[in-house]
Amino acid sequence: MRFLAMAMLLALCACGKAVSSQAPPGQRAMPEEPRSISLALVGYNYTNRYIDSFSVDDQGGGNLYISSPTSGGGGTVCCVQYWPGAEEYKVKVRWQSGACYYQVRASDSDEVYQRLHPYFKEAEVNVADQEGQRSRYMEVHFYPDGKVQVAATAEP
Repeated sequence: MRFLAMAMLLALCACGKAVSSQAPPGQRAMPEEPRSISLALVGYNYTNRYIDSFSVDDQGGGNLYISSPTSGGGGTVCCVQYWPGAEEYKVKVRWQSGACYYQVRASDSDEVYQRLHPYFKEAEVNVADQEGQRSRYMEVHFYPDGKVQVAATAEP
């Protein structure tokens, strides 16, 4: 009896593994455990305004000066997680789009000072996978019309 129970248990385990590794018809089989890679984050600012800060999936990027044909918008910071080969991989990009000053009166005196209030925009953007596993950088491009593009690249 014990032998029969053990044989049935092994048969059920084998069936579960065989079924879980098959992909549904018309779809590619996904790897058992997808592996992420860390990419350096770099931004390019083609707008006419300085971008004080930006982030990709809550990973902070540097401040972005206006890009020119001879220089990029900002430095490279580390790191954003990325899963190469994923179809329609999207990230949330958030950036400071402007700011205004307003006056505040100190609670313990009559002193009035100015405080800066930043405004942010957000966009969910598809990542163009140009290099797959060879990717080392995640580039974020900000355009004057408000469009944002993101690409995984081997070189900045």
